[in-house]
Amino acid sequence: MTSKGLPRSFGFAPAWWSRLRNQGAIVHNLGIGGWLSYRIQDLRLARAAPGEVVEVSSGLAKHPLKCRAHSSDHFAFAQVFVGLAYASIPNGQQPSVIVDCGANVGYSAAYFLSRFDRSRVIALEPDPGNYRCLEQNLAAYGDRATCIHGALWSHSTKLQMVDKDYRGGGHWSRQVEAHSTESHAAVPGFDVPALMNRAAADRISILKIDIEGAEAVVFNHPNLEWLDRVDTMMIELHDDTVFGKSTPIFHNAIAGRGFNIWQDGELTVCSRWARR
Repeated sequence: MTSKGLPRSFGFAPAWWSRLRNQGAIVHNLGIGGWLSYRIQDLRLARAAPGEVVEVSSGLAKHPLKCRAHSSDHFAFAQVFVGLAYASIPNGQQPSVIVDCGANVGYSAAYFLSRFDRSRVIALEPDPGNYRCLEQNLAAYGDRATCIHGALWSHSTKLQMVDKDYRGGGHWSRQVEAHSTESHAAVPGFDVPALMNRAAADRISILKIDIEGAEAVVFNHPNLEWLDRVDTMMIELHDDTVFGKSTPIFHNAIAGRGFNIWQDGELTVCSRWARR
């Protein structure tokens, strides 16, 4: 770890991480007990060997979770359970089916499953190492959680992991691309209707998308009728990838479809429910 608490493999600190280093903000979000628990886990992770799996917990997750020391797992955990990145679900919504695209190691999925105890989650993750952690972290939720090794795309196809690191690298910034050669292991690509079929669902209550720029591909498809069957979307938009600027593509795709739209930190939230 560096003196700022960042793994040496990272060349930048996310803006929300700088805010969370304000201990007062953490106490405000979690209370004294939650702050103390987080600080103890922070120290355990700092002292662990690189790649060592450490068990962490949060009052916002019903079951303990796995975290790989000196990796982006630490930041993903803080983003979900300390920064409360996905807390802005509109009042009155009681989610039934939640689809988590770019589920990473399962922290956002665990948050949803714990907060909404009648929901079920379909968690989609392309990176093999992340996927193994995802399965471990969601196993305790039983048949309420379905893990799928794959990636969200504009249509069902074969994809592959991109070899080059995106941004500062790390497990949480893995990208996919069209499958081109037999030398790369194929990763299944799914469109949203295919995921709805897997879930046997007519509607998606919450669609969470964090797919490192590939949203520009997903929302540039001519047939986006499935958007009318989504109640709330929480998406992180990326404008600095090989896929192009996703923000204008996304906003053009959702225009006129009845969503209320607002920004919550790094997330763009689109909902048919009123903002809380």
